[in-house]
Amino acid sequence: MARILLLIIGCVVVSGNNREEVADVREGQDVTLKCRFNNPSLLSTGGQIYWMRQRTGEKDNVAIADTPLDRSYTVDLEPSEGRYDLTISRATYERDNGMFECRFKEAGTGSDLHTTTVNLTVLIPPGSPRINPEAPTATEGQSIDLVCSSQGGSPDPQIIWYRSGSDQKLYSVLKPGGGRETPTTSVLTINPGKDDDAAEYRCVVWNRALTDNEKMETTVVLSVNYYPRITIGPENPLRVELDQSATLTCSADAKPPVSNVRWTRGGRFIGTLNTLVKERVTLDDAGRYVCQADNGLGRLREAEVTLDVLYGPRVSVISSKDVDEGEDIVITCNVTANPAPVTIEWLKEGDDSFRQSGVDILRLNRVSAVNQGNYICRAVNILNPTGGEPSDRIGNATVAVRVRHAPGKTYITPAEPIAVQGEQSTLTCGAEPPGWPMPTYRWWRHDSDATLTLGANYTIPRASLTDEGTYYCQPSNRLGKGTPASVRVRVHQPPRILENLPETAIHRIGTTNLSLTCRAQGKPQPSIRWLKDGEEISPADGLYDILVEQSSLGQNAAHTVQSTLQFRGAKRINDNQLLPTDRGTYQCVFKNDVREVSSSQLLRVEHSPITVHKPNKVAFNLLEDAQLECRMQAYPEPKFQWSLGPNFIEPDGAHYATNDTTLPDDVYASVLTVRGVTEADYGSYTCKGTNSRGEHKTIITLQEKGRPEHPTNLRVIDKGTDKIELAWDESFNGGFADTIFQVKAETMSGEKPSHDCQTKNPCIIEPLAQQTTYKLQVKASNIMGDSDFSDPLEVTTLVNVDTIPEPEEVYFERTGNMLSFKVLPTDLMLQGQVEFRTVDSDEWTPMETLVQISSDSHDHGEVFLGKESPDDVRIRFCSVFVESSCGNYRIAKKG
Repeated sequence: MARILLLIIGCVVVSGNNREEVADVREGQDVTLKCRFNNPSLLSTGGQIYWMRQRTGEKDNVAIADTPLDRSYTVDLEPSEGRYDLTISRATYERDNGMFECRFKEAGTGSDLHTTTVNLTVLIPPGSPRINPEAPTATEGQSIDLVCSSQGGSPDPQIIWYRSGSDQKLYSVLKPGGGRETPTTSVLTINPGKDDDAAEYRCVVWNRALTDNEKMETTVVLSVNYYPRITIGPENPLRVELDQSATLTCSADAKPPVSNVRWTRGGRFIGTLNTLVKERVTLDDAGRYVCQADNGLGRLREAEVTLDVLYGPRVSVISSKDVDEGEDIVITCNVTANPAPVTIEWLKEGDDSFRQSGVDILRLNRVSAVNQGNYICRAVNILNPTGGEPSDRIGNATVAVRVRHAPGKTYITPAEPIAVQGEQSTLTCGAEPPGWPMPTYRWWRHDSDATLTLGANYTIPRASLTDEGTYYCQPSNRLGKGTPASVRVRVHQPPRILENLPETAIHRIGTTNLSLTCRAQGKPQPSIRWLKDGEEISPADGLYDILVEQSSLGQNAAHTVQSTLQFRGAKRINDNQLLPTDRGTYQCVFKNDVREVSSSQLLRVEHSPITVHKPNKVAFNLLEDAQLECRMQAYPEPKFQWSLGPNFIEPDGAHYATNDTTLPDDVYASVLTVRGVTEADYGSYTCKGTNSRGEHKTIITLQEKGRPEHPTNLRVIDKGTDKIELAWDESFNGGFADTIFQVKAETMSGEKPSHDCQTKNPCIIEPLAQQTTYKLQVKASNIMGDSDFSDPLEVTTLVNVDTIPEPEEVYFERTGNMLSFKVLPTDLMLQGQVEFRTVDSDEWTPMETLVQISSDSHDHGEVFLGKESPDDVRIRFCSVFVESSCGNYRIAKKG
C-alpha cells in the first residue's frame, strides 16, 4: 500500500514556546507530526526531549530523544535545525487516534521549555446511516421524532436532514458519539400535517474521511394519518331550477379513509352516500346541507353547501274588477320569484301601445269604455343554474277590467265567411267597445226576421248550399244596443270524383290511342292535373295531351270538370303508340279552395324484356367468385338463360349458380355466380330474357381487374366566387368498389392544381380564385392505376361584389350630354351599368347599352347619353359574366 504523508491541517500558537496543532491521517497511511523550535540553540542547553501520546485518558511516551518506543514510530531529531518530528507508519485508530505532545524539559528543574500538542485524527468513513423508526407512522398534529444514526466513523460525522425535492437543511438535534464505538445521532422532530403524508426524508452523513462529493445517505417515507378534508359541491351555493334534479356531492380526503359520510339538514340525519340526489327539487328543499366525516382519529370534520332553488315569477292578481265610467282603478300585482324579478310591467291584451313598466301597481284614472279589457301583469327574472346557461323566465297573470257601458259598433268574424259543405261553420259576433254587463247577441237571416240564436256565436252544424245568404247580428245590454252588422256566407263544395280511374289496367306495347278519363264536381271550380309516378305530366314533353272539357254550372253553382289524358305526342311511334316506359301509376288530381282529391291507376304495359343495368362489364381475378348481374324490365315476368359463347350455361351448384329475383317497377334480375374463376371463364356472357311478348339479349363481359375507365358527362352543379361543385357519370371501375377521383383545375396562366375528391360525387373544388376561368377534367383511380382524364369543361367562378371598385371622379357634362368616370386598378373583368332620372320622376331608368370597360388600361371612360335629357346620372360596375354581381352606384357630379 502506498504511504501518503498528510499535512497538518491546522495550527494555533498558544504562547511563544507552546503551540497546538491538529492533523488528519487515513487509517493505514503514514503521517509526520512536526515539532519545531523557534530557537534551535535551546536544544544545546541540556535537558530532556520526548514525544508523549494520550488517548482514552491514558498517557504513554512514544519516543525519548532519538529513540522511538514503538516500531511503528520513527523520530527525526535535528537539534541544529530545531526539528524533532515524529513519523507514524500505518496509522491505526486504536493506537494513534488521540493527542500527541512534543515536550522539552529543562535539566535540573523539569520545567517545560517547549510544548507542541498535535491532536491527530485517524480518518475512518462513517458507517451507513440508519433511520429509526424504519417505517414511521404519525398522526396529524402529533409530533414524531426521526432518529438518524451512524457508527464506526472517525471523526464523529455531521448528520443533516433534508426533505426530498428540497435542498434546504432541516433543523435537527445532533448528539456526537465521541468515538467510533458510540453512534452519532441526529434527531429530526416533525409536527406532521396532511402534506407530510408520503413525504420522503433524507438523512445525509459525512465526515472528513470522505471527499466533498462523497455522501452517505438513506431515506425514509413518512406515513401520516390525517383528519378528513371535505370537498362539498359541486358548487356552493348550488343553484338548481325548481322541478329539476339536484345532485349534492361530498367527498372526504382522509387517512385512514372514511367509510362513509353523514348528511344532515337542520340537525336531522338524511343520508350516508357521497352523492345526495333529489330528483325534482321543491321550494322546501332549499337551504343548507351539512356533510360530516370521521375516520376514527378523534376529530369530526364537516362542511356545508347551500341548495338555492331557482324558480320563475309566480304572479297573482284579482281575477276581475268592475267599475263605472269615470272611476279610478288601482290593482296590485303580487310577485314571488328567485332570484328577484328584473322587470315587472303591465300590458293590455290587443293594445301594443299600453305599457306601465317598473311598477307592481296598475293605475287607471277616470276610466271609460276604451279602458275595458284584460290587463296582464308580467314579471321576468333570469335563472342562472349551476352548470347551465342563463335564461329568462316569465310569469304573468291577467285581470279583467270591466267598465259598465253599452255595446258600440258591431262586427262579425270572419268578415268573408266560407262554409264547407257537410262541415260545421261558426260565425262570431262582437262589438267595439264590447259593452258591459255582457250583452246578448240576436242573430237573424236576410230572408226572415225570426231570431236564430241569442249567443255571441252562431253555428251551422252541417253546411249545405241552402245555407248561403246574409246573416245579421246585434248586441244589447241594459245600458243600450250596439249597431247591427251583417256578413254574406258562401258555401263551398270540396271536389267529389264522379268518375274514378280503374285501379289497374294492362295493355300491350304498341296499343294505339290509349286515354284515361276522370270527372269531378266542386265549388268553386276545381283545377285538374295529371301525375305519373308522383311527377306532374306536361304535354310539352311530347308524350301526352290533356283535354279538359268546359265546366258546366249545375245546381247551386257547383261545377263539373272532366279531363282526359291522351297517350299522344311527337315522341311516340306514329304519335299514338304505347311505350314500355308508360308503365307506372297515374293520378288525376282535382283541387279547389277547399281540398284536394285524386284517383289513381297502375298501368302495366306488356312488352318484351328491356335491359336496364349498366355497365356491361364486371371484373374478378383468378380463383375469385364472380357475380354477373343482368337486369331487365318486362311484363309478363321473363325467364332468364345464360350462355358463354355458343354454350348454354346450366347451373350445377358447383361452378355455376343463378339466382333470379323480382324488383319494383316490373324489373327482374338474374345473378350468375361463377365460382373459382379460371382463364377459360373470361369472356362475353349472353343474358337472354324471354316472355310471351318476345325475347331480348344483352352481353356482359367478365374480365380481370384493372384500371378504371375515364368518367364522362362532367357538369357543373353549382359555383361561387371561390368554389365550383362538379358532378360526373362514373364509368366502369375496373372491378374495385373503392375507386377514387381527382379533378384537375387548369387556369389560363397554366397553373394545374389537383383536387382530391376521394369517393365524393358531386365534389366541391375549392379554394379557387374569383372571376377566373378554369379548364376542369376528372379522372378515376384504383390500386391498378389511373384512367384517362375526362373531356375538359371550362367554368368561370363568380366575382365577389365586395371587391368590385366604385367609379371615381364621376361627372355629368350637361352641355355635351356626356358622362365621364375613372376606373381604379383591378384584375376583374367589368362592365358599366348607367341609369338616369328626369326632373319630373323619382324612378331611375337604365340605359339599354352596357358600358364596356377595357381590361388592358383601367383609366378614364366616357359615355354619351344620346337624346336623353336627364337631371341625374349614376353608374356602377358589374361582372361581365354575371350582370347581377355589381358594386355600388356613384351619382355623377353635374358640370
